This record gives sequence, structure tokens and C-alpha cells, in this order.
Amino acid sequence: MGEITPHYLYCKPERIAALKSELPSIKRIILLLRNPVDRLHSHYWFRCRIDNLDISFRSFVENHPHRVEWGRYGTYLDRWLDRFDRSQFLILTTEKDLVDVESTRRKLATFLQVDPDAFPPDAGKSKENSRHIPYFRAAYAWAVEVNRELKRRDIYWPRTLARTLGVKNWFGKQEVNDEMDPQLRKELSNLYAEEVKKLEEMLDREFTEWDLSTTEVT
Repeated sequence: MGEITPHYLYCKPERIAALKSELPSIKRIILLLRNPVDRLHSHYWFRCRIDNLDISFRSFVENHPHRVEWGRYGTYLDRWLDRFDRSQFLILTTEKDLVDVESTRRKLATFLQVDPDAFPPDAGKSKENSRHIPYFRAAYAWAVEVNRELKRRDIYWPRTLARTLGVKNWFGKQEVNDEMDPQLRKELSNLYAEEVKKLEEMLDREFTEWDLSTTEVT
């Protein structure tokens, strides 16, 4: 049994304390991290898709500072380590652990103390949330907002029905091939460099797969 959402990482200290108190059965926590610059860029396209945003990535960065802050993993993880032991965490990275799927299955099985052969044969091989935007963007954003409102009212059967009918596919899909502006990548790399160092010291490991060495911006 498990539960998943990226936003658990960003819980406030009092909420983490409440989770530990209310759910003493929490024994193991898996954290999947991604290069914070690429995570932010991916999140930008996600918001473009579900909110029908039509702004540049730079404008998104400048106008949504709290989403930029989400890349400061060490700051948020520190809150969890105040309440949970380091041994209860398995730290994975998108760049490393989603490439070598077989190795990651064994790593997960060892951490969870389960049989690695019990995973479905295709587990970890399909790509979720690929970068794309729907052809009918306004209609898609409206459908997302309707779904949010239904969830707020604890009404879930329309969502289940929509999934069964494949409604998401009705809006079409166009792949996005948008490379980040190199100048902006440098700026963001500089922004996150010290935070990554903090994370490395905290976890006693290096995140060389991210290549966030501080670069001079001209």
C-alpha cells in the first residue's frame, strides 16, 4: 500500500509532524528528484497544457517565483529529516534511475523488502506526462477546471467514466520540441547550484548527473 504526489515534499513542518503522528505506519519514503532546471521547464509546459497558458518560459519564471522555489530540494527535504530517519528514505533521480529500469526495480525491491520479480513486466518502461499540448487548448483547460471542482466536492464518478471513455484523447495531442534558452538555463543553473551542494552534503552523495556547475553569465 502506498500514496504518491510530488507535493508531499513541500509540506510545512507542522503538516509533516501531523502526518507522522496520524499515520505511524509510514515506514518508507521514496523521493524521485530531477535536475531542478529541467523540472521547472517541464512544469512550465505542464501548466501551459492544463491552464492554457500562452507566455514564454522566462515570463513564467519571473511571474511564478514559488514554482521556482520548488527546485530547492534540500530546503524542503530538511524538514522531513527533522521528523524521519535518513534510513527511511530512498532517493532516486529521473536522469539515472529511470534509464536503468532493471537496476531500479532491484533497488526498489530491496528498499521495500519485496520480490523484484513481482513487478509487472512493463513497469517503468512507459513514459508518463510527455511534453505536449492539446490541439483544443481552451476546451482542455476547461475540462481540467471542471475536474478540479468535482474533486473539491468529492465527486469522482465522472472522472472514472471519462478515463474509461478515453476523453483525454478527444482533445488531440501535439508534441512540443522547445529547447530552453541557453542564457536562461545558465541563470537557473547558477540559482540552484548552491542548493544542490547543500543537498549533496545533507545526503552524502553527489548529483553529477545534473551537471549544475556554476557558469558565468555574460
